Amino acid sequence: MSWGDNPPGQGPAGTVLRTGSTHIVHDLRSDTSFEPWRTQAHARGFRSLIGVPVVVDRRLDGALCVYAAELDAFDVDAVHVLEELATQVGIGLARLRTMQQLTRSLAQQSLLMTAIDQAADSVIVTDATRAIVYANPGACETTGYSLDAMLGRNPRLFQSGLHDRSFYQAMWGRLLGGQPFRGVLVNRRRSGEIYEDDTTITPVHDDDGSLVAYVAVKHDLTDQAGLAGFFPEVSLPMVAAGFTVSAYAPIHWEGTAVGAIAVTTRSGDAPAWIDSRLRVLEELGGFAGMLFGARVQQFGDFAGTRTQVREILELGLFHPVSQPVVDLHTGEVRGYEALTRFDDDVRPDTRIAAAHTVGLGSELEAACARAAIVGATALDPAMFLSINFSPATLIDGTAADVLRTAARPIVVEVTEHLEIQSYPAARRAIRDCGGGQVAAEGAMLRELGVDLAQGYLYGYPVQLPRARSAHSRRSGGTCRASQLGVSWGA
Repeated sequence: MSWGDNPPGQGPAGTVLRTGSTHIVHDLRSDTSFEPWRTQAHARGFRSLIGVPVVVDRRLDGALCVYAAELDAFDVDAVHVLEELATQVGIGLARLRTMQQLTRSLAQQSLLMTAIDQAADSVIVTDATRAIVYANPGACETTGYSLDAMLGRNPRLFQSGLHDRSFYQAMWGRLLGGQPFRGVLVNRRRSGEIYEDDTTITPVHDDDGSLVAYVAVKHDLTDQAGLAGFFPEVSLPMVAAGFTVSAYAPIHWEGTAVGAIAVTTRSGDAPAWIDSRLRVLEELGGFAGMLFGARVQQFGDFAGTRTQVREILELGLFHPVSQPVVDLHTGEVRGYEALTRFDDDVRPDTRIAAAHTVGLGSELEAACARAAIVGATALDPAMFLSINFSPATLIDGTAADVLRTAARPIVVEVTEHLEIQSYPAARRAIRDCGGGQVAAEGAMLRELGVDLAQGYLYGYPVQLPRARSAHSRRSGGTCRASQLGVSWGA
């Protein structure tokens, strides 16, 4: 198959592959671009054709070509149907290739698979679409579902309904940003029993940076009795159960009340019962603070941070600042770096890192980037605007979505404040920022001396690198600067 500018490249498939757009030949007998294939088409009775692009994982992968015996057979409705069919073909090919990759990977790790199969903890693997493709016997035992009942299902199958939307937003904010999630999930077994498990979920990327799977390792924290009795929705009302009185004591952590402990009784002599147990209850509250105070405080901090970031987003409590980038040799302004200042004077790196812990980091970064692009309209449109993104916001695709609307040259900076979990995924994300005015082949890697010295950034499309002199000295000249084409600037 050819898609060049020569005559064999002018056919339906070649044209689609070259342009990335739907191509229609209304009359095969008169269209000059179809000359190399006209005799064969006439012999088979074909009079018109359509070629539709097939996209797999946001990349042009092939062409779906359909021939018809009628002249000008493809009207608007037919084109719409065939384009939708091509979309479904692309989704199916992506799913098939992911499954093939996972199958090959699993087949090559037979010893590891044996160990996982015999592990007491649950191990569940999903593909990139979050469909379960593997679960070990420990997962079957813990959840009560057979392997056949789990395969192809979404892990929400295990949800108890006791986590709110903000919890899952924070969890997926980390996973979509290429970072692992660690926490305690309250799930429901097939029998309906509620249980807790200590869970680690890790996104898995291939060498090209494409997401291929999620792996969850889950440790059951409850005994056979479970936690069902602790939740109001599965408990009988206390009064109906015959309880006559309750007593409460505060749970303190580092001098702050973070919760309460409650006891109850069916005793007919409530005052005497409380008097005899009040001191013990207070001591129990202090002991509970040592056991649970830190986690309760963590939940409180989570809610407070999320509320604060939401308020910043809704009220626009920040503003962009443009800092000129000057050529040290000529003194000329080459471009501008976009900075964000929050109205409460909290450092941007501190505020954005906190937002990422509650699942709002990418949304906050996107809002700051959009404000910077709008604010830069008064600047020389020929000069670049440098915008800083965290690795997570690049990897989850938010940065690319924002930059597609930019009407001026954009340089992408990778922040030095947050850890890069997957370098292949980060490299792929930078490439995906291309298009329009975005300098996808000119990512600026700012103050990443340690990563450069360790060779981690080899393979990035670097065009405008810069680093502090301390970082270049630290590298000792041993990093792959010459291979990257890096010229150090103090």
